[in-house]
Amino acid sequence: MQRFLIYHWSRWHNTFDFEKSEVDKIKPLIQKFEDYCIPKQNTTMQRYKFNKRVQSETESVDQYVTELRLLAKNCRFGELEEELIRDRINCGIKADRLQARMLREDNLTLDKSISICKADEESRKQLKDLTKDDSFKVSSVKKSSRKGNIESRPAKFGREKQKISSSGSSEVIKCSKCGRDHPSKQCPAYGKVCHACRKLNHFAKCCRSRKVHGIDQMHTDPDILFVGTVDKKPEQSTKTELTKDECFITLEVNETPIKFKVDTGSQANIIPMSMYRELKGPKEPIQASRTSLTSYTGDKLNLVGKCTLKCMNRRPNFFVSETDQYPMLGIQASQELDIIKVVMSTNKELRRS
Repeated sequence: MQRFLIYHWSRWHNTFDFEKSEVDKIKPLIQKFEDYCIPKQNTTMQRYKFNKRVQSETESVDQYVTELRLLAKNCRFGELEEELIRDRINCGIKADRLQARMLREDNLTLDKSISICKADEESRKQLKDLTKDDSFKVSSVKKSSRKGNIESRPAKFGREKQKISSSGSSEVIKCSKCGRDHPSKQCPAYGKVCHACRKLNHFAKCCRSRKVHGIDQMHTDPDILFVGTVDKKPEQSTKTELTKDECFITLEVNETPIKFKVDTGSQANIIPMSMYRELKGPKEPIQASRTSLTSYTGDKLNLVGKCTLKCMNRRPNFFVSETDQYPMLGIQASQELDIIKVVMSTNKELRRS
């Protein structure tokens, strides 16, 4: 093998032309052999590959920078090599937030650019590890609650407690006031006003009071009634009619005057399909809805869907019904449009002994 190589090297050497200053010098000889053995590179093609190189999803910062350095060697950038590698990193890094950060940096060098990218990569790895640890802890608690000895109590309106015997002090609470699982005495519904019954310390989705025109998933209680005070709030563009038992108001909806019935017991705004077709001006299309509405008698209303309409510089949501009926404004929209206000008072009778 050595004889074979020496034979061919000698033949190649005989084809080389040397200047007088290059005779008997090793560097020119090595350069001649490299020019002969290494194929010539197309600089335009190499620069095209360099400028198209971006970081892949599974590629680390170190791997990406190494690939850019290898590509840059055949591009003949000269003194601009480091600056062009830096610019390629800024344009090809997969994290958009890093591009914005590096563009804000003054006098950004290649080393500083690499340092910023590696620091971000390391922080994301640590955050991912922390997230895995948290999910493992939650999974462990759930599994132990199934395998351990659980002391249960009869369900009450408010919360259901499950004690885990693994630690003796941990307590899992299934709260029926907010509908979530949370530690004891940390209910997010505490101090909040229910949109259904206007009482404190529970959410509307967990309200057990009777709902009028509400969503089917709510519980009903025929013994609880709603009492509201309707105050007349005249506006230039509205006309309110207040009878003994009912309240009607005329509002402009999409530049079309419509007479609404104000229902303080309703949690939905309803407009019939026939009136929706008569609305003027641009209007949003009707969207499908999974919400189910019930009437006073418990019958379900046939709905086409829901939409958002312009009303007194607001954009409340309306359910579009198939049946022809009075358009209706619910409690939330009536309050947002300053049509009504709810007055709640508590009378205390003091007795002196």
